[in-house]
Amino acid sequence: MRILTRVMIQEMLVAAGLTAAALLGLITLGRMLQLRELFLVQGVGVMHLLRLFVYLTPFFLTVLVPASAMLAVYLTVTRMGTDREIVALRAAGIGIAPLVTPSLVLCLAAAAITVWAGFWGVAWGMERFRDTIMELARQQTMVRVQPGVFTQVAPNITIYAREVSPSGGQLTDVFVHDASRADALTITAPQGQLAVDPTAGRLVVALENGTMVREGAVGISQVRFAHYLVSLDLSGVFSGMRLGEVSPKEMEWKALWQMFRQRRSLEDTNLARRVAIEVHKRPALAVACPLLGLTMLAVALVFSGISRQWGLVVGMGVFFLYYVLLSAGMSLAEGGVVSPAFGVWAPSVFFAAGATVLLRAAATERWVTVRWPCGRRAA
Repeated sequence: MRILTRVMIQEMLVAAGLTAAALLGLITLGRMLQLRELFLVQGVGVMHLLRLFVYLTPFFLTVLVPASAMLAVYLTVTRMGTDREIVALRAAGIGIAPLVTPSLVLCLAAAAITVWAGFWGVAWGMERFRDTIMELARQQTMVRVQPGVFTQVAPNITIYAREVSPSGGQLTDVFVHDASRADALTITAPQGQLAVDPTAGRLVVALENGTMVREGAVGISQVRFAHYLVSLDLSGVFSGMRLGEVSPKEMEWKALWQMFRQRRSLEDTNLARRVAIEVHKRPALAVACPLLGLTMLAVALVFSGISRQWGLVVGMGVFFLYYVLLSAGMSLAEGGVVSPAFGVWAPSVFFAAGATVLLRAAATERWVTVRWPCGRRAA
C-alpha cells in the first residue's frame, strides 16, 4: 500500500502543478490585457509588471489551489480507471481506502497553502502591489512633468513647472489648472512637491505660498494660501487601477477579524456584510480543498469508463459549479437576502453531502459505467 500511496501522490503532484501553472498562465494573460496601458502607454518595464504579478499571485492561489488539487485527484483516478488499475485493485480484494489516503494528503496540503494565501499572503501581496503602483505613478508623473512644458497629468488637470527635480519631486514656479469641477481653479505657487497618499490611493501636489483663482458662475475670486493640496486620483494616471480605500478582501486576517467583531457598530451596513462574507470565505476556500477532492474522487470511481478528455470537461464542470454556487451565495449575502454564513458555507455543505453519498456508492461497488457511442461503419 505504501508503494501505491507514494506513486499516486507523485502523479497527483505533477498533475496539480501543471494545472496550477496553466490556470495561472491564463489569468496572467488576462491581467496583462487589463494592464496593457501600463506597458504600452505609461512605459512601465517588464520587470515591474512581473513584480506586480508576483504580488497578485497569493490572491490567485486562493482560487487556483483548490481547483488544481481537485482536478489532480480526478485526473489521476480517471487515468487509473481507464487503464483498469482500479479493476485490478478490486480483484485483489482492495477497497477504496488506499485511494482516499493519497487524495486526502494532497488536498490537505492544498488546504494549508490556501490558508497561508488567504490569511497572510493576500494582505502581503496587495499591500506591496499598491505601494508599487503608487511609486510607479509618482515616477511616471515625474517623467511626464517636464520643465517648461504644460502637461496634462489627469483628465482636466494641467501642470506646468519651470524647474523639476526628479529625485525628490520638487517643483519650482508651479502653475496648475484644475477644470475637473464646476468652478475651474487656476493655481500658481513658487514651490511645490509631488507626493503619494497611499491610504486614499491618490497623487498629491503640495503647493506653498501661492494664489488660487476661482472662476465660477458668480464671477472670479482670488485667494492667497500658505498650503494647498491638489489631489489626483491615480485612476486618472493609470487607467483601470482602483486604489482607493483598502477593501475587506485585501485586509490581513487580524484587522479583518477585529472589524468583524465590531461590525454591528459600523455605520455602513454594506461594508459590514462584506467583512462578514470575507471572514467566512477564507476558511471556506481552505475547507473546499478536501471537499472538492473527495467529491471528484467519488465521481471518478462511481462513473467509470469515462475518457480523459471528457473527464477533464466533467472535472471543470464540477469546479465551476462550486464557484457559481459560492458566487451566488456571496451575492445574495451582500444584498442582505441571506446571512453571510449561509451564503458562503452552503456550497460546502452541498458538496460534503454529495461526496458522502458518492463515496458510499463507490465503497459498495455501485458503479455507473459510461459507454460512449462509437460511429458505425458505412455499409
